[in-house]
Amino acid sequence: MQEPTTWAPPPAGILVDAALSTNLAAMAFCSPDGRGALFIYSTPAMEPVAEMRLDGNPQEVVMSPPAKGSGDVHVSLSYEGGGVEAWVLQPAAIEVS
Repeated sequence: MQEPTTWAPPPAGILVDAALSTNLAAMAFCSPDGRGALFIYSTPAMEPVAEMRLDGNPQEVVMSPPAKGSGDVHVSLSYEGGGVEAWVLQPAAIEVS
């Protein structure tokens, strides 16, 4: 059995949700000031890929598996009190370890 990767989270607040897709992990954090953050990491190395400061505190993050042949990963984020944002992460823009 492989040893687990240890990771110290960034000082971004409280982890409220996380999601996994092929070679990527998304972590959504809320903060007392009402401006959360979304972090995307490569897996299993947990190297930072993207960091997004948000206009509100997130409630849930969802990642879809890449569509067959495309490699694109769809990420959606819902907010406390309503609202949704969505992104497409393209493999050409992501270096995955």
